[in-house]
Amino acid sequence: MISIVQIGKYYFPTVGGIENNVRQLAHACAGRFTSAVISMQRGAGPREEFHDDGVRVFRLRSYGNIWRQEIVESPEALLRQLRPDAIHFHTPNPLLASLTMRYVRRNPEVRVIVSHHADLQRPWPVRSVADRINRQLLEHADVIIAYTRTFAENSTELVGHLKKLKIIPHGVALPNDEMVRNARSPQKRAPMFRLGFLGRVERWKGISVMLEALALDEQSSLLVAGEGSYRRQLERTVHESGLAERVRFAGAVTGVVKEEFFDRIDCLVLPSLNTGESYGQVLVEAQLRGIPVMASDLPTGIREICDEGRAGLLFPVGDARAIAACLDRLRQPGVYSAVAAAGLARARRYFAEPVVRDRIISFYQSLFDDSRRETFDG
Repeated sequence: MISIVQIGKYYFPTVGGIENNVRQLAHACAGRFTSAVISMQRGAGPREEFHDDGVRVFRLRSYGNIWRQEIVESPEALLRQLRPDAIHFHTPNPLLASLTMRYVRRNPEVRVIVSHHADLQRPWPVRSVADRINRQLLEHADVIIAYTRTFAENSTELVGHLKKLKIIPHGVALPNDEMVRNARSPQKRAPMFRLGFLGRVERWKGISVMLEALALDEQSSLLVAGEGSYRRQLERTVHESGLAERVRFAGAVTGVVKEEFFDRIDCLVLPSLNTGESYGQVLVEAQLRGIPVMASDLPTGIREICDEGRAGLLFPVGDARAIAACLDRLRQPGVYSAVAAAGLARARRYFAEPVVRDRIISFYQSLFDDSRRETFDG
């Protein structure tokens, strides 16, 4: 049986965009291929091995963390043990990229797939070293996967590699049918237009811009779900600006509590300030529940998820007045229903997990089928 090894940074139960995608791909392989994952520990610890529903998972021995980078043992010994036919590497992850390159140079028969999730957002001295390592891996790759073409064509790290490109989004789980609300009217639910943010509470996520927009729009409230280093600063800003009655912090939400979050909002807003927001999965999660979305007009997957403003409203990055104008527009019942319906239809067609899973399986099968070699043009 063909063996495929995913190499990512962390693995479930650590939750994040890359971690979720690594697990999704590994589970899609299981049963059809021999599927394994190599990842890092969070903090110092010995090597671990466990099974996750048909997937063999290894966490490398870690010696600690320097500048947000885990220092781990080389994966080469594990790769020699697993003898993969294909290595599917997930970037950015410069340390493991360098260590993995040593193995693939010595084993040129191994197919190399790279999923490029985001350009590295680090200060220049660190980024320059990481860029050199990433370039080596990208040049060696047989196929490069990106979630969306918009992100890939605007990525500084994928310049010169678009001929290898394959577009496969991350699949988002479908909610239960009773959770989907088809183009409901927000006026029937609450006197305030209830905005929601879901994600890491960090400065670059742009939540402070949302607070500026609320100061301009007294008819809206905001529910912030998630945790992060910027939460205390935001709480001080909310108190000092007199927004305490209209802004609530829900903390981290998962499972049933996450569904309660979606049920308590009329619109999901993603006001991110840079291209670290390379996809925008939370937008799809809201769309699949019939909730209209608004987002920063970044040259990433956000534009494709929002269909250039048809399946979700877009506003200039960091522009609080533009956000307030979008809110005025979205409060119009006809606009609200149209955006909600367009978002739901687009999310189901392109980004729902069952649709994406079929594409993943087809991709891996074609990679090893000499009679069906693809040009990998997406």
